[in-house]
Amino acid sequence: MDYDILLQKLTSSSSELGTYKANAEDIYNEFNSSYLGTISDPELSKITTNIKPTVERIKNGVTNSDTWLKNYVNELNSLEDALAGFSGSLTAPTEFTSEFVDMFGKRTMPIIKTGGDIHANAQGLIDNEIIKKALEKYASEYENAYKSYSSDNTFMTITKLADGTYVTHIVVADPTQIHKGYANGGYGNGLETTSAAAARYDWIVGVNGSHFSSSNGKQDVNRPEVQTNRVVINDGKVADNSGSTAGGLEICLTKDGKFFTAPSGMSTQELINRGVVQTYSSHETNILENGQVQNTYPSAMNKSYNRTVIGMVAPGEYYIYSGYSTAKEAAQMMKDKGCTWAKSLDQGGSVSLATGKETVKKSDSSYSDGERPVGDFLYFADV
Repeated sequence: MDYDILLQKLTSSSSELGTYKANAEDIYNEFNSSYLGTISDPELSKITTNIKPTVERIKNGVTNSDTWLKNYVNELNSLEDALAGFSGSLTAPTEFTSEFVDMFGKRTMPIIKTGGDIHANAQGLIDNEIIKKALEKYASEYENAYKSYSSDNTFMTITKLADGTYVTHIVVADPTQIHKGYANGGYGNGLETTSAAAARYDWIVGVNGSHFSSSNGKQDVNRPEVQTNRVVINDGKVADNSGSTAGGLEICLTKDGKFFTAPSGMSTQELINRGVVQTYSSHETNILENGQVQNTYPSAMNKSYNRTVIGMVAPGEYYIYSGYSTAKEAAQMMKDKGCTWAKSLDQGGSVSLATGKETVKKSDSSYSDGERPVGDFLYFADV
């Protein structure tokens, strides 16, 4: 382990350091509650000799010093080794071995390195049951992800496939963590790259959003197609270029975190009455509806294209597909992930994906930095 990098990263964050300190307290307290009065094993001396002193050093060494943090990681490694050697040598199972070893496995927070970032996986210390369950259910995905993030409010992984496709998986504790961002801070304020918006909004992860007007960044509405985008709702309010009824392609997000496609002809007021707080204009009809791959327009579904697809397993859990494929292939992947609904956002050179710290994918080589400015964004934040 590169302690210099670890210390530099973690000691600069009081919240990360605080998580370590709370973790040390939990290990000590859980050890004592399991240890006292429950062990009557002939090999009790192995606990006393090999484990209890280590646990006490973890507890007593809690300070804000760099030395403590380095020693703490060493002690955790020693404790893990001691437990591994001890648990198999007892002549009979005990409450200590079953409960404490299980707790230790959940509480020791392996150091995760994702890209250039080093941070602690807070699994076991998350208070929110939604996020805690996500960390347990998707533990392998989290540990092997190209990028990962977890907090009390958010679970996020980005998986990079062999063909260069990125699959982002997000679980949020509260639907208010899903946001629409606007280029340069306001609707109709022109165009901005996803990476620039990521830094400004300080999001966890975000992608390009609506199909847009290149002149002002507003959503592209009222095209002459049979099904089109007409309604524009931003932050629960009707935008100045919105129509009065839906065209049938609008991606809608409700205040409860549900995505759906606006039925053609539904009034703007009906959508607001249903709790819609955001809409995004898009090109295609649903590619996944009620868990089934759609084939309304075969020519579109079978066309290979660079695309951003948002998919919903259920309100609170989402996948984002960022890559080159047919819509049918993207839909099948979303279905395989458990999504019940999915639809393409803007496509082609607009496709972009960024965390709050770096751009993961950009798609337009006609720009010097490879990234096309767009009109709005779909992003997830901790608040």
